[in-house]
Amino acid sequence: ADFRGSFRFAGCDVSALYVPALRKTIGRTHKWAMTVAAFENSLRAAGNVRAVLLMGEMYEFGMLVIAAARRLGIITIGAQHGTLFPMHLIYTVPAGQVEGSPAPDWFAAYGEFAKETLTEIGKFPARRVVITGSPRFDRLKQATIDRDDARRQLELPLDKPVILFATQIYPWFKTAARALFAAARDRPDCVVCVKTHPHDTSV
Repeated sequence: ADFRGSFRFAGCDVSALYVPALRKTIGRTHKWAMTVAAFENSLRAAGNVRAVLLMGEMYEFGMLVIAAARRLGIITIGAQHGTLFPMHLIYTVPAGQVEGSPAPDWFAAYGEFAKETLTEIGKFPARRVVITGSPRFDRLKQATIDRDDARRQLELPLDKPVILFATQIYPWFKTAARALFAAARDRPDCVVCVKTHPHDTSV
């Protein structure tokens, strides 16, 4: 009864959203077992591995490595790889997922907001989150670049405001892109720079 009840949300039957994904997952369990065993063999062959640091730890490809490390008694540390926010549902995991699936032993977060997303909206244990900052920005802090030199390196005009547009892979994000490009189209007084998400091909 509890299992059947888990397919209801706010009085609605949401099984049509979850049952196909559940069938797909169950149908691929043989592949999961083989892949975990392969990772386990790789870790064993590497020698005296004391910890595994990985990104994408809440996604299947990260969970496979965690499952292998757990079999060998190796600690796993998930390292935040990008922006986390409340609607990034893969990082707002319920308590049952933390307890019943391969989750990292520790998580290195950029800051307090990411930690709150994981632990207050999601149920990842707060005691297992360490705020480390973002290594991606260390170079910018330790060796600041002159503004004009940076613009010359990037071949950007020295005298115009720069609008940085970092894309996402959500379907609604194309609307934001269209709105920005429409607003900037007839504005010769600024320049738009697009930083694409690694998986983005739409813009």
